[in-house]
Amino acid sequence: MEQLSKKCSNYFKMLNQTSYEQDHPIKILLNQFDTDHPGLNAFELKGVQYEILAEKIDVVVWEETPFYFINNLSRCPGFNSGSVSNWLFERNCHIDEDADPETWRKFKKQQKLKLFLCCGPYCDNVHYTVSVENLVKNGMKKYYLDAEKAKIGATKEELDFLECAQRGLLAAKRICQWYAEKAYEKLKETTDPNHRKNLELLIQSANHAPWEAPSTFFEGLNACWFARNVLGAMEGIGNCTLGRVDYLLYDLYLEDIKTGRLTKDEAYHLIKQFVLLGDNQYDKNETIEYDNDSELEMGFGLGGCDQDGNPVYNELTTMFLRAHREMNCIYPKIHARFASDSPTEYLEELAQDIVSGRSVMGLSCDDGIIPGLIHDGRRLEDARSYETAGCWDNIVPNKEAMSCANYIYSLTVLEQAVYGPEPEYLDAGFQCTPLEEATSFEEVYQIFFTNLKQLIRWRCKAIGTYGKLASKVNPLCLTSALRDGSIQSKKDYTQGGSVYNKNNYAIVGFANYVDAMLVIKKLCFDEKIISLKEFLNVVRANWENNEDLLHQVRKCPHFGDNNSESNALSRRLHLDLCHVAEGIENEHGETFS
Repeated sequence: MEQLSKKCSNYFKMLNQTSYEQDHPIKILLNQFDTDHPGLNAFELKGVQYEILAEKIDVVVWEETPFYFINNLSRCPGFNSGSVSNWLFERNCHIDEDADPETWRKFKKQQKLKLFLCCGPYCDNVHYTVSVENLVKNGMKKYYLDAEKAKIGATKEELDFLECAQRGLLAAKRICQWYAEKAYEKLKETTDPNHRKNLELLIQSANHAPWEAPSTFFEGLNACWFARNVLGAMEGIGNCTLGRVDYLLYDLYLEDIKTGRLTKDEAYHLIKQFVLLGDNQYDKNETIEYDNDSELEMGFGLGGCDQDGNPVYNELTTMFLRAHREMNCIYPKIHARFASDSPTEYLEELAQDIVSGRSVMGLSCDDGIIPGLIHDGRRLEDARSYETAGCWDNIVPNKEAMSCANYIYSLTVLEQAVYGPEPEYLDAGFQCTPLEEATSFEEVYQIFFTNLKQLIRWRCKAIGTYGKLASKVNPLCLTSALRDGSIQSKKDYTQGGSVYNKNNYAIVGFANYVDAMLVIKKLCFDEKIISLKEFLNVVRANWENNEDLLHQVRKCPHFGDNNSESNALSRRLHLDLCHVAEGIENEHGETFS
């Protein structure tokens, strides 16, 4: 394991020093093709990109492992930047600005001023999920054949999409062949029996899966990584999940154990390699300068329930948790689902990590999330199948358009109500009413609510209007092919081809926003200890010489204290915010929530 760890770490350190700008050899080839073949649309160019990447990729094979997914296409497959695969996006991203330069300027500036986040130009480039479940269950060949059937009666644009999807699938198949060929060359020079065993397994598997559906536990394991580091990297987007591994791979594991193809110890060894190869894709000793420097957008799911509501907890759940703990990994992040009916043994396994101080796990409570997803329009069985991807994004795998990182910074809105409106924010188009003149708590509430409402509606209108350009900038045909809905509708993901196509406006800092109102209500209007104007001046002076008042602030009701007043205000604001984007169509022709 130590040798494999070093090789993986050194390889990604090398990639981190690699230039992925226009002087990269692959981008030079793509630019030359573009020059020689003017007039091609985005679907046609994306097909060319897939094929050139497949021919020029540098695949990595190490004798110490049978896994085949590491390559040079991207510095970090969880992001759009630092990649040769973002060529088409970079070529076409001017389309967003050209459509409305002033809205584009304000949109970018509002993000810079931390009013909201959108990880891309109107549409997220990072938080995507290549359909791991469909890849593991069905393989790529099925979707190639489905696309061929869907061509019957298709329009020119629909044909362009379907043919591009097929080109992407064939390109991915070619990359599998490269892995097998490279392993074969190494096998001819290798005498170590363990190394030969690894290489032989790689060759056998790469010639089969995931073009065909994985038929062994190892092929399923590798497909989870292949979806992210090959398919996601080919697309020029960030792919942020490895799937619900204990749920997806358990049947393959049981079959291997039953037939004697694999022992439990051998399966555990593969799982340790699985997590190790993720954890060594970044340098833990590198100095962190920005808040997301160590973020890889890489995680896998455990636990939860199946589509019938039965808890998911099996041998693989325990193996993945223990391997992650034994190898002392940070990545891949563990996204663990739990519920009131989760087995005690499972909760105790999760608790071991928590009490040990290993803060590498995200916990998602099914008892709250599943009803929320149903309320927002998902079918029961789809809601039960949700996975947590990226940072904390709860989505229906295979079926849902991702937009979970599109959130609003309510604290910046609050700051501007106290300190502003400052000229920079006005120039960015953010209109903010100051709190200064409010004479009642109801006026305070309306200022808090209206400031947030105006920002949300402006942002949603911009995304809904100009996000529709995404298919002309960087269509996601390979990703779309593996998703439910796209081939059937003959629409790319960027055109609304998913089963669920909502967008959202998550409110970051909601609790702080509520807390600020509760403090003002109690001190300035209920108890009248201090006027609102005086209170705001104290805040602006950072509580200087007002430690007693700060002590009273800390004793005020707050979000989560289960106080009836806190609960009522939280509920009121939440329900009011649920409706602020009504009447605004999102980039896929559906709604914001």
